[in-house]
Amino acid sequence: MNATTDEIPRRQLADVLAPALKVFVQAPMFASRIEAKILGSAVGQYVTLHSPGSKPGAGLSTLAPRIGDKLIIRFLVDGIAYGFTSCVTHLLAHPESLVFLEYPESIAQVSVRRDTRMPCRLPCNLIRSGGERTPALLLDISEGGCKVACRSIGEEQRTEGATTRLELTLPPPMESAYEITGKVIRTTRQRQSILAGIEFDDRHSELMTNLANFLCLDDMAPNLARSGAAAALNA
Repeated sequence: MNATTDEIPRRQLADVLAPALKVFVQAPMFASRIEAKILGSAVGQYVTLHSPGSKPGAGLSTLAPRIGDKLIIRFLVDGIAYGFTSCVTHLLAHPESLVFLEYPESIAQVSVRRDTRMPCRLPCNLIRSGGERTPALLLDISEGGCKVACRSIGEEQRTEGATTRLELTLPPPMESAYEITGKVIRTTRQRQSILAGIEFDDRHSELMTNLANFLCLDDMAPNLARSGAAAALNA
């Protein structure tokens, strides 16, 4: 786990604050955290929170927010914990309870991933249970999971926890083909693409070593070798 806290600028927040994103909302000086979802946002203007299906006196309304109050927002995306504090700018009670916040200038992040992700841009396929292949682009990968982007994805693969397979072929000189099983842990829409986070059923250290060599990441291969040796010692 990487416990180093960092911040990302406002221009990158839109890629994180996706609609339907589950967040936890807390008022300063109060220990309770309320589950809510991002209903929408506009860069530099606002972030809207919504408690799905909440009744009066439940959900966000239990915090009794008022305009000018500060709220703490925390959430987890692809193994990275995010958090920011923002002021309430507007409240809507009907037909549903909505809370509008100032769009944050920056947001703190800390990685809670077990493995270091290797960024890349490699063509791959997602294979459905019936064998149909969906062309995709591998955006990053670790021994235990990856993120891919595709134009469309089957309904079954949109479901959290759904089983899927990743097909990846490395070109010469590696000429290695991999078919990896895993489960979908998150899907989000980003512009015209759908991003899917996949957690592998097994760890794939050989694939990571071959990828590091293929991508000429000389500093990555020794680290992977050390992590593999450490895992073997701790097994």
